Amino acid sequence: DWHRLGGRLGIHGGHAGAGLKGGWEKHGQEHPEWFALQTDGTRDQSRAGGRFRLCMSNRELIAFVAESIIEQVKNNPDLASVSLSPNDGGYSSFCMCENCTELDPPKAPMISMLLFDRVGESKRRQIEYVSITDRMVSYWNGVAERVNEVHPNVLFVVDAYSCYSHPPVRRKLHPNLVVRYVPSTTDGWEGWQRAGAKRIYWRPNILLANRRNGLPHVMVDRLADTMRFMADNGTLATDFDSVIHNWAVHGLNYYAAARLNWNPYLTADEILDDYCTSGFGEGAAAARRYFLKIQEIAADGEKTYTPEVIRQLRGLLNEADRAAGDDATVRSRIAFLRLGLNFTDLQMTINRIVEQAKAKDPAFDPK
Repeated sequence: DWHRLGGRLGIHGGHAGAGLKGGWEKHGQEHPEWFALQTDGTRDQSRAGGRFRLCMSNRELIAFVAESIIEQVKNNPDLASVSLSPNDGGYSSFCMCENCTELDPPKAPMISMLLFDRVGESKRRQIEYVSITDRMVSYWNGVAERVNEVHPNVLFVVDAYSCYSHPPVRRKLHPNLVVRYVPSTTDGWEGWQRAGAKRIYWRPNILLANRRNGLPHVMVDRLADTMRFMADNGTLATDFDSVIHNWAVHGLNYYAAARLNWNPYLTADEILDDYCTSGFGEGAAAARRYFLKIQEIAADGEKTYTPEVIRQLRGLLNEADRAAGDDATVRSRIAFLRLGLNFTDLQMTINRIVEQAKAKDPAFDPK
């Protein structure tokens, strides 16, 4: 009870092939028309594995998925929700058949879309296209309408994500759709609500920042502002994806996310002051300046981790270490932060060497 854990909303989201169980392996031979038309003119998704894409305008597919969910709920009357979220990623293009593209409003916001030469191969090109949210809503509504005629209380979890992050332009959402809002900004939140989203929750990838390079990244101000907005604008819940355990460089973000889930009205200053005072004792003031400097860098882009900036950051950690005196616990925490900074120094040094080598810069010395 104290930690507010153990409750269940009965809402189960996640990439689920838009509700089609079995994918190409089970249905491809008999119903290739259910799958996305690719740039090579085929609908073959045999090499897509679990990342297959569908032809969202196919009415027969919608009816089949709806009937399978009706049967699923019949066999499990306690089932409160079903995910209709499409698969994520993979080497397969969204459907570009005439019926699907007719569902895409010409005046929808522009997006970048990847088109793959062949399913299962990485060769691709990027095109500018309109948001495909309206075609997704058409599909989701079609399934929901059929299922809810038989099981009126079943909810359907869908995504605001990828090429369908923007709110729909023409269509309104069925009242039983639950929107899993993935964007890290609040830009489209109210648009989804205006489109009829009665249940919407934040499921961001925001904590994945710098997951590929492991550089320090602080965004307490951004997290605090966003969580306050969500709390004031009807969020049903949060579902933070992927604490990736880069604790020496991202630990403050994990802490901030946990605190804000408990109290979304905490300010960034309150979180930072608490973290530094509780964690770094007499070294709190220097530690605070260290984190604020990284937050400033995160806003400008990590290429600003120049040798001079790293020297400044190292000086702040040294200052915190001196202020900690004989407090071994605090000094060990500062040493842990220094480990992350040492990694950053090494990473940026290697990056500069690679760039010099590629540019055949005379400053590059392979010895």
